Order: sequence, then C-alpha cells, then structure tokens
Amino acid sequence: MNPKRERIYGSAVRLLVAVGLLASAGAVHAGDYCCLCKGQAAGKTINASNRTVAIGQCTLECGNFTSVASGKCAEPAPAATPAPTPAAAPTPAAAPTPAAPTTPASAAPYPPKDFVSVAPTAKVLADDGRIRVIDFQPAAGTKLPMHAHPTMVVYLLQGGATRFTLEDGRTIESTAQSGDVFINPPVTHSQEHIASSHAILIEIADASDFEAPAPATDLVSIAPDHCKLLKENDRLRVYEYTAKKGDWVAMHSHSAHVVYLIKAGKTQFMLQDGTTPKPAELKDGAALINPPVTHAQVHLEDVHAIIVELKQ
Repeated sequence: MNPKRERIYGSAVRLLVAVGLLASAGAVHAGDYCCLCKGQAAGKTINASNRTVAIGQCTLECGNFTSVASGKCAEPAPAATPAPTPAAAPTPAAAPTPAAPTTPASAAPYPPKDFVSVAPTAKVLADDGRIRVIDFQPAAGTKLPMHAHPTMVVYLLQGGATRFTLEDGRTIESTAQSGDVFINPPVTHSQEHIASSHAILIEIADASDFEAPAPATDLVSIAPDHCKLLKENDRLRVYEYTAKKGDWVAMHSHSAHVVYLIKAGKTQFMLQDGTTPKPAELKDGAALINPPVTHAQVHLEDVHAIIVELKQ
C-alpha cells in the first residue's frame, strides 16, 4: 500500500472506531447516504449504520472526501434525444456547363507569321534554306501585322521611319538613314511605316551551322582600300566592297557569305588550283549566297557590293 493510501486508510479506521463509540452511545441512524467524490458530477449511494460511518466509507471510496448527503443519490437525468432534423429538400441538379472549345496541344496562342507572308511588297532574292535575302520597299503608311524574324541583317538603301510594336505592347520608333546597317536578334513584332524606305533584309535561320572558312588571308586585311567595315558581332561581319575596272585582289578566303550587288560588274576569279571560272553575268540588285571559298580576283568592270560573312 502506498503512503497516501495508508494515511487515508488510517483516518478511516479512526472514524470507524469513533463510530463504534457513538453507536454505543445510541447515535445510530442506519440508512442510505449519497457519497459524492471530488470532481465527479454523479454520486454513489452507500448503506451505513449512521452518517459518521458513511463519511468513513465515502473517504475510503473516494480517497479525497467531498460530501455525504442522507438518502440515495439522484438518478442522472436521461440524455435528451435531439429531435430529428428534417431532411433537406433535394437540390435540383445544375444544368451542365457547355465545355469551352479546346485548342489542340500543338497550336500556339498565335503562331508568329513569316515576314514574307504578311509583306506583299517583299521580294525574295535568294534562299538556300538557312539564309534568305529579301528586297523590301514599303510605301509610307504600310502596316504589317505581327510576324517573326530570325537573326537578321538590315541594310538601308533608302532611309525611312518605322514604328514597331512588340509582343508585350511596347512601341519603338526607328529613324534610319541611307547606308545604315543593323544586326538584329530574333524578334516578333508588327510595324507601321511612317515614311517610305528601301531595305535589304538578310535573315539567318536560328541554330544554322555553316562550314568553316578555308585557311587563307582575310579580304578586309589585305584589301583595306576596297573594304569598309560597317557592322560586326561575334557571329556576323558586314562590310561594303567597291572596286574599279582593272583592280586586282590577291588570294584570300571567305567564310559562308552573302553578296548583295548594288552595282553588278563582271569579275574574273582564280581558284587555289589555278582554275578560272567563266565570269557570271549579273544585274544590279542581285544577291548570291556562297559557301566558304579561297580565290583571287580581277575586276573587268566596276563593282559595288554589300558582303555579309558568317563567322560560325
């Protein structure tokens, strides 16, 4: 027996002794008593010879006496049964919402259109699947809807003013002079020509690979009197080339390159193996897309050209 229980038991014994003394003196009131332990809501009915004995029994029962009342403990009131809740009226089924039309997974929100398809005055001069050369002469007031370009070189034969609207709604106004050159990254935009202009566009398809140039002397470095560098970045070089009838240029190399002839003129080329191809008959405004080559040349007529070389 633990000490606490032992103390309670001792107190109860002393109470019972006292009860015996009282009983001998005639203080006996046998009957039922309600023992209510501390912290309990309902009591326990016990039968004892008198109240004092009932207190002792209740102390033994509870361990921590609270109260003893004559008579039986009241029966706990039966728990009230909640009235049944009437069933809710059934909710009528909502009419089905018609499914929104779906866009095929392969379709973009609006596929950017090709420039040539939206520009009726654009004329393709040359196209090898990787490079496309376009002659574009818009009149003042010309408007083109949203379209896309890959990396592009723009050479202005005639300057003009253009308002561009980007995909995010921003507008950019550009004024260019004749002879200006731009190297533009891929872009999607619409445009409105505020003034007429004339441009040569050289589009380079994204992720295109080009053959490495043959190892030889660079044209710009050996013919500075003929070449004027206009624009250059890590991928492209644009320069203007002029020559007079009778001019001779020593052996040199080009990477893959585009030649736009502002003024065409017959040129005799000599290849590394000594062969001399027949000079081509070309017209002003012609464009050529050439692979890497090494050659020397003599000009049989005056020539004026824009050359775009691809470094990679």
